Amino acid sequence: GHVTGVQTCALPIFLLAALAGILHGARPSFLTDAMPNAFSLAPGYSAGWLGARGEARPRRDAFALLERRVDRLYRSGIPVGRGIAIDGDARTAAADVRAALRARALPDRARLVLTSPPYLRVVRYGLANWLRLWLIGEDAARVDGLLSAPASARASEALLTTVLDDLRPILAGDAIVALVLGSVESDRGRRLPGPIELADGAARAAADAGYLVAGVASDAVDPSRKL
Repeated sequence: GHVTGVQTCALPIFLLAALAGILHGARPSFLTDAMPNAFSLAPGYSAGWLGARGEARPRRDAFALLERRVDRLYRSGIPVGRGIAIDGDARTAAADVRAALRARALPDRARLVLTSPPYLRVVRYGLANWLRLWLIGEDAARVDGLLSAPASARASEALLTTVLDDLRPILAGDAIVALVLGSVESDRGRRLPGPIELADGAARAAADAGYLVAGVASDAVDPSRKL
């Protein structure tokens, strides 16, 4: 969302965001189990999956589940600070971040950056979130048309170098930048001869951009639980 939208109608946007978080999932706390994963499965696939189960759809109270979600989000109380949402390009985000912070008389240097760059062409992010986008009146195809993902490990490394170069001027001296990456084993559904370790390229990109690389932490996930 845009900064102006967050300022002028924060409550409706908050409720929509809370609702988007429980649209579908494998537990009873979600509105439907037709799509058991975090990504929105294609309508035809979902219909086939439901038909193969041969079970009636569960009846769930949307308002009760939304109330439960809001209670969970507020379990530590209402946040003391206001967030800032910026609709922009990650390659040139630093200027927008600095301007937004200065507009609120806040320090204009970041101490923590946490981001997850695109995993090459593994995911079409608009299509994978088409149901959430429908909820907020967006079109998945339009969103995917606005996004681009690197097609190779070298392109991914170059993208990260650009992003990290742009960020440096707004980072505090003790800032930490964490990049969440993965091993890519397929390209548009085709199995690759061997996995592409994006973290290795990220470490090189960070070093090239003048960062001190603290290390690469491996977080192994059971293949059966991957999305």
